[in-house]
Amino acid sequence: MKKIIASLLIAGTFILSAAAQKPDNEENRKHHHGNEMAIKELNLTRAQQQEMRANKENYKTQINALNKNEGLSVKDAKDKRFALRKEQHEKMLSILTPEQKNKLAQLKTERHNDKDEKNTKKMDKSKAKLNLTDEQVAKIKAGREAAHQKMKSIKENTQLSKTEMKAQIMAIKDQNKNDMKSILTPEQAGKWDQMKQEKANKKEAKQ
Repeated sequence: MKKIIASLLIAGTFILSAAAQKPDNEENRKHHHGNEMAIKELNLTRAQQQEMRANKENYKTQINALNKNEGLSVKDAKDKRFALRKEQHEKMLSILTPEQKNKLAQLKTERHNDKDEKNTKKMDKSKAKLNLTDEQVAKIKAGREAAHQKMKSIKENTQLSKTEMKAQIMAIKDQNKNDMKSILTPEQAGKWDQMKQEKANKKEAKQ
């Protein structure tokens, strides 16, 4: 039963944060483990578990029907699939008590803080490898935070389709990369491109 409820959270509470980019297998495993831990801390009642299961089964039925609909364009199918995920997310939240919702929000905040800590460590490594000045680091952090807030607003905009959301987020990411390069010296930018290529090569080698 816990696996069933954990899969619901994967498809529900945290699905919107991954809408613009599909995580790799390693991130998926960490994500799944994190949601299993969250479930244990929410202490769902048996009745809630049954409602969660019914919600999941209804979602699967709708998705299967959508997948069999050959009359839809690829864009329309993606948008409808995303709309179903949002609907399931809202139904899942309606099952939780106010206390459980607060606990879930707390767990998400803790996860976000952990991510911030990892990003800080990555920034420290980049500072050393690229020989960044404190002024450059401050500008880069400010740019990333501004981009994060913009993407958060986009993800919270329920009027956008998945295609529109993805396009807007990719535009922000591209702009952030351009802003990053404008902060770096030509030598640092070249080193940065090299670091990104090395990271891509390592990721490809693991697949």
